[in-house]
Amino acid sequence: MIERICSFIREYEMFQPGNGVLAGISGGADSVCLLLVLHRLQEELGIRIQCVHVHHGIRGGDADRDAAFVENLCRRLGVPCAVEAADVPGIAAEHHMSLEEAGRNARYEIFERRRREGGLDKIAVAHHMDDAAETVFMQLLRGSGFRGMSGIRPVRGNIVRPLLRCRRSEIESWLREQGQQWCTDFTNLETDYTRNYIRLEIFPALEAVQPRVREHLLSAAELFAEADEEFTGEAEAFLKQYGKMARQGGLALPADDFLHLPVSRQRYVARLAVQHESGTLKDLTAGHVERILELAVRQTGRRIDLPGGIAVKKSYDKLIFFSKTEGAAEKRKFRAVFTYFPFKKGEKIPEKSYTKWFDYDKIKNGAALRTRHPGDFLQVLQSGGTKKLKDYFIEEKIPRDQRDSRLLLADGNHIIWVVGGRISEAYKVTDSTRRIMQVEVEEYRDGR
Repeated sequence: MIERICSFIREYEMFQPGNGVLAGISGGADSVCLLLVLHRLQEELGIRIQCVHVHHGIRGGDADRDAAFVENLCRRLGVPCAVEAADVPGIAAEHHMSLEEAGRNARYEIFERRRREGGLDKIAVAHHMDDAAETVFMQLLRGSGFRGMSGIRPVRGNIVRPLLRCRRSEIESWLREQGQQWCTDFTNLETDYTRNYIRLEIFPALEAVQPRVREHLLSAAELFAEADEEFTGEAEAFLKQYGKMARQGGLALPADDFLHLPVSRQRYVARLAVQHESGTLKDLTAGHVERILELAVRQTGRRIDLPGGIAVKKSYDKLIFFSKTEGAAEKRKFRAVFTYFPFKKGEKIPEKSYTKWFDYDKIKNGAALRTRHPGDFLQVLQSGGTKKLKDYFIEEKIPRDQRDSRLLLADGNHIIWVVGGRISEAYKVTDSTRRIMQVEVEEYRDGR
């Protein structure tokens, strides 16, 4: 079994020589197996290992026993070990989540903090083939898409799962052969939890019909994972090409280009756009995604609210994903960075949305980054024709609620540049330009 695990580790390039690895060890059979295997392979793989055990603040004396067991095992193996306590019931009550979810969140937060503090590279956890198959089945019951149906992946970020090709039964058999004991969490034998019910009741019934049901589920998960990776890549490319910073914050996508995508790709772009703004897809359902797709074909001004404090609105020809937290837009701060240098005739002018060149000698009163004032205008014709800023906003279909916050680079009332949009003809660089004023508008946070 160790050879198979080692081959699996190499196949997915879980570790590189010199890596420091933090192993999450509960004391159960699978995590004890993970610890022993990594301990035996550490010289061959060129890694160094440390362990952490999380005491969840539940199960009373049994939890204390598990912590002591892990400490003693690590001491015998000569592996550094830390035990950390988490108030899982308190976390669950505060955030209105189940004990199972609160425990999982607490564990991974501790794992990541310990990894950073210890200067380590990877986090190894002990999910195995049975866990993976049960996860795929649970996602199927939830009506998940490709991402959910791809199940537990061998590598996700800095988290690796070396035991994913091992069955629970062979892990326990191998530990018996080694004469190694482990702890049993008797709550895993209670069918009150959904996963336990699936493990103890549903899968035995399924295996009576199809003995290889777990393998078949995992084969399907691989296909879902391949499709998910391809669709995600296409969605990322779309956001990179078409996604723009909205005027009042958030992410703006052109609705027409979005609607030209196949519906399956629209769903991926919508999910990725939400994740871009909120940092998570937690609680975002397929129903929410379908509402975003429906919004794309509706008239301007419509809006939908999503979990995680995110909203999406249709604004003329754009879909805008933004935080609806009160005052969020006002907290976004921008500044202009000015650079001055001589202009060399024939030099290529950069074509960037938020970095522009201007003829410095044509500026009369000085350039200032601000929002609109009464009497603002810009020159729209080389011959000198001007236009009121208000008329420009109307022609460009800038939503009324965004006009007062739209950033402008101004020389008195003459608008040099509508940031992210048009620049005035009066300040454009020409062959007669001698000095350049480069202006880059960037977002910043206080103290940075």
